[in-house]
Amino acid sequence: MKDRVYPGGHDEEDLKVQETLRSPVITVDRRMLEQKVLKNYFKKAEEDSGTPKTTPQKTE
Repeated sequence: MKDRVYPGGHDEEDLKVQETLRSPVITVDRRMLEQKVLKNYFKKAEEDSGTPKTTPQKTE
């Protein structure tokens, strides 16, 4: 085994390049996440104020 010039490196192997990386298993649906955040925001605002609030509607 080679001597290492940094502390704690005696039990480490040489670094190797990974040939292929696996693709992520979990994907994030940005729109669904945004909807959940807005829904929870308005729900919390309604609970804090005691008056019902409506979610903003799209204006065309």
